[in-house]
Parts: sequence; C-alpha cells; structure tokens
Amino acid sequence: MSGIFRRKSIVVPLIIILVGLLVTSAVFVYYGFHLGIKPCTGSSSDAANCGDADLGGVIFVVIGVPITLFGIVSLLVALVLPYFRAHFNEKYFLRTIYALLAALIALLLIVLFI
Repeated sequence: MSGIFRRKSIVVPLIIILVGLLVTSAVFVYYGFHLGIKPCTGSSSDAANCGDADLGGVIFVVIGVPITLFGIVSLLVALVLPYFRAHFNEKYFLRTIYALLAALIALLLIVLFI
C-alpha cells in the first residue's frame, strides 16, 4: 500500500483533490466571517449588497468543485489505466493532467469573468 503513494501519478491527483477541497471550503470562511451578503438596512445605497446572489461565494464553489472532481477523475484514471494498458507512461499522464488542469482553470476563469 505504501508503494502506491510513491508514484507521482497518484500523488498529483491527491494534491489536486486537496486544493479543490480547500478552495471549496473557503466558502465557509467567506460566509463565516460575514464577508458575503450583508443584511439590508433600508437605505438606497445598500440595495446593491442585498439579494440572493453573491459572486464571492459562487467563485469558491464554481472553481473548487470542478477542480475536486477533476482530481477524483484523474485519480481513478491513474489507478485503473495501468491495468488496461501494459505500457503505462507516468510522465505522459502527468503532462496531460497538468495541461488539462490549466485548461480547466482557464475555462472556469473565462466563464466567471466574461
């Protein structure tokens, strides 16, 4: 069992899952310290801060959950692929994972800010 954690193709997806969970869990800190939606006090200047949508909390969830899911899928691929492919190349797998992760983050940022 300890030999499986020496492989980079297992450790990297676990790190990606951890980062995704950390980003997702930041939403609890965001709302726990009342950095999100403020209660309306009735003045017209507070109207922009009232409502159901809060971009700060959405960013944590919309970025964190896909990164976590990407890490889970890449972990499953790293665990299953060596059984189906005799010549499993760890370097090629990691390069592909890094490129896909960068593309996922770029796509999420484009979706959020455009």
